[in-house]
Amino acid sequence: LGAALGAGAGLAAPQLGSAVVEEMPMEMIQRPHSSQQVEGKRRRKFPDFELTKSGLQVKDVDPGRGSLFPSHGDTVVLSWEGYTVNYKGLPFETRKLQERAKVEAEPLRFKVGDGSVIPGIDEAVRSMREGGIRQVIVPVELGYDAEKSLGPRPSTFSGQRALDFVLDNTGGLMDKTLLFNMKLKHIYPASA
Repeated sequence: LGAALGAGAGLAAPQLGSAVVEEMPMEMIQRPHSSQQVEGKRRRKFPDFELTKSGLQVKDVDPGRGSLFPSHGDTVVLSWEGYTVNYKGLPFETRKLQERAKVEAEPLRFKVGDGSVIPGIDEAVRSMREGGIRQVIVPVELGYDAEKSLGPRPSTFSGQRALDFVLDNTGGLMDKTLLFNMKLKHIYPASA
């Protein structure tokens, strides 16, 4: 990622004060030990982000090159960073965390539509071009599954701990909205 994503590109977790509360649906949460769902945290619409029908918020920093968009079955390679949006904006995957832990992470590689990554990333990458840089705010229902089996996963222990702290919180006390900075490095068409 380096200068392409992160402080050099002016990308980071949006601050809580930069959000504008608009008429957006409330986050529904499951009460512990009950089948009842109740309203949870009020959702936030961040300025300069486009809201999709699914509730994903996207902001293109660089549109990329070419006219090819990934489609179902194509393999994509991307570099990424991740932040907790409303829990102090803590990073759970950045180059700095990797450098501190002396970890060299591989880029994320997956087939579009194969269900191996969180739905928010799968949706966001489908409208990106090679070389494109995008910020994506992922609501809880487009994020990690309960078993946390979907990618991407942090490459460091501290990043894993920060993400798990937010995801494992029950009772609706913590907003599980996440921010991903993504750079689409390459698209390998399925027909090739």
